Amino acid sequence: MRRMRSFGPGSIRTDAVPSGSVELPDGGRLAFDVEGDGPDVVLLHPGLWDRRTWDRQMTTFPAAGFRVTRYDARGYGDSTRPDARPYSHVHDLAALIDALGISLAALVGCSMGGSIGIDFTLEHPERVWALVPVAAGLGGFELLEQEEDWWAAATAPVDEALEAGDLERAEDARLAIWAPLGAHDPAGALVVEAEHDPPFSRRESHLIATGILDAQRVTIEGADHVVNLRQPERFDEAVLAFLAAVRPEH
Repeated sequence: MRRMRSFGPGSIRTDAVPSGSVELPDGGRLAFDVEGDGPDVVLLHPGLWDRRTWDRQMTTFPAAGFRVTRYDARGYGDSTRPDARPYSHVHDLAALIDALGISLAALVGCSMGGSIGIDFTLEHPERVWALVPVAAGLGGFELLEQEEDWWAAATAPVDEALEAGDLERAEDARLAIWAPLGAHDPAGALVVEAEHDPPFSRRESHLIATGILDAQRVTIEGADHVVNLRQPERFDEAVLAFLAAVRPEH
């Protein structure tokens, strides 16, 4: 078995890291692989699988001129299992790219991975040059005590419209809450949905695309939820064309 290289706080990024693990601040470890050279792309796996779902993209994406990192989220694959302490996938992702010296990345995430990518972009927009949520859902978050009054006031128009049975007004009010996030959008966003995904998942994809300024949207024909496995050629064609169009100077 190939030995994994470890990266702790203050580690230096190397030009080629075939495989390794990153030490997290709380003592956990994330397993990762890196291939290629060029603008950084980080692949985030879905919740029922691990980083192996990106086997094909670890060849096709580097061949297209990108430095590609994939990793196992905490509790998956070769990464350590969570203990009783609370943890955050967003904070774990930040620790990973910090350890690898990645200052700016495109995030391509399927299902759970797409949700992590969205949440990371909301917290760290300055570190994301492109966002590609694939059949992704919308995650929640815990409000700080001082934010609860603001949230109640902001969502009141939504509740009032729903009680009145005015779904169109409710949707407009909900989108208005998130409109200010448009000022922090990454350089580009492509929302990928699967033709045969469940209706609720496609509705979430629509909401995500609507809530991101100038987001592009593509439906991969013949695919179900794990798009990159079900229709890999069509997935690669759509995502790589998008990344090539918005890629930063390396």
